[in-house]
Amino acid sequence: MALRHCIAALILAICQAEACAQGSRAISLPDAQRWRQLQQQVEQSLATGDFGTAEKIGRDAVAAAFAGFGAGDPNVAASLSALGAAQLRPGTVPVYRAR
Repeated sequence: MALRHCIAALILAICQAEACAQGSRAISLPDAQRWRQLQQQVEQSLATGDFGTAEKIGRDAVAAAFAGFGAGDPNVAASLSALGAAQLRPGTVPVYRAR
């Protein structure tokens, strides 16, 4: 059993070192769960067409991702992408036509 704990600790340390090398940082489990919950709420709001709610929650998800993961983390990019999708409401994007 002790060997399993040592292996798990070693794997965790390697993953955290890799994350730091990529511009990310370690995040607490409650913070990661909060971000995940916000991200899922944004995706649900987008799926139902509730773009106003998706944008509001999306801003919170982006802030949580930056604060928790760090600017270089892929989760920040995912949050920014979802926020961008919420801001591109149907009918709000100008259509440019070639002359």
